[in-house]
Amino acid sequence: MNKLTVRKLTINWQTPFVLSLLVLTAACTPIERQPRIERTMGVSAGPENVFSQAVGEIVPQLANATATGTNGRVGSEMVFWGYKLQNSSDVNLFACAMLDDVDCDDRIAKICPAGGQEQARVYEPGTVRHINCRPIGVAAPGDLLPNCEDYERSYDLMVGLMQCQ
Repeated sequence: MNKLTVRKLTINWQTPFVLSLLVLTAACTPIERQPRIERTMGVSAGPENVFSQAVGEIVPQLANATATGTNGRVGSEMVFWGYKLQNSSDVNLFACAMLDDVDCDDRIAKICPAGGQEQARVYEPGTVRHINCRPIGVAAPGDLLPNCEDYERSYDLMVGLMQCQ
């Protein structure tokens, strides 16, 4: 037997082989990515970039409302914008792309961390902007989004109001 003992650690000729096999198996195992559907804040583009008409025409409750700037998203297929109504209550206008693999009802529930109540729901087409960026690339002088592809697409959207608690 070919054994080497170092500080009470016994290593034989099979140990490096087993470790190599474990590392190789871990490296070859595919990683299943889950869609990113957490709530994030900081959306800068307003609904005027999505809809061809004023939000007050789409959701009449917003006819004389004031934007609060508390904008965010739940995943990449749903965005929401904060508004203050004339009666001083705060609501969120949301727009969710109606795709086969997107559960809009689940995402609407994540707009308000402490829960909320949906006030209105309509269906409206809208323009959604997609930006796909690669992690490594070459940037030319003046590139605002180097290594990114930027395109717009029209979708059927579920649009509505959510009032948080």
